[in-house]
Amino acid sequence: MTYESAIVRKPFPREVANLGFMGVLFEVIGFVVSIIPFIGTLGSLLSLVGTIMLIISYFRLAKAWQDEKLRNLSKWYVIGLVATIIASIIVGIIIAGSVVAAGGIGAVMGNDGTANVGNILAGLFAGLGIGAFFAALFVLLIYLAVKIIFYYLYAHIASISGISQFKTTGLLFLIGTLTSFILIGFVIMIIGAVFHIIAWSKAKESSVETETV
Repeated sequence: MTYESAIVRKPFPREVANLGFMGVLFEVIGFVVSIIPFIGTLGSLLSLVGTIMLIISYFRLAKAWQDEKLRNLSKWYVIGLVATIIASIIVGIIIAGSVVAAGGIGAVMGNDGTANVGNILAGLFAGLGIGAFFAALFVLLIYLAVKIIFYYLYAHIASISGISQFKTTGLLFLIGTLTSFILIGFVIMIIGAVFHIIAWSKAKESSVETETV
């Protein structure tokens, strides 16, 4: 008997499946709306709501399945998301502070010190560029770690539920993140979003009525 065949398949509770399906729809619709001028903020809020709904569905699913591994993966996923947000905010503050400081030096120095100011500003902006590069790289590494956790989270859900599209979703988002610096990465993530919808749609179709979790 293989490992796959030894796994006991478990259905999605209907409440969890509905919540997850609505969450992924909110995420996708929010992303589309976020690139539309003047209402981009609304799209970002919709995506945030969708992400929160999905996170809640992971924990409710772990509770319904009594799955400690799923619960732990969900916790690490949340920790990773929070770390990414905090790191992004810190990086933004550092960059903004450096720009303001550079501008302040230019404003304080008089005309006699123009050449020196130019050298100072050149050094500051060169340092800012290097600092911004490594700071951005640090944030990207955290984000990559989040996507790796997301892959294992969805691969585990796929192994228990038997819905392979969950694992495919996690893999596509991971590959899309790794190739995000070129156009193909964006295309892969769009395909991943389609599989994400399909996965939760299948979860809805195969869900069963259970007590509230």
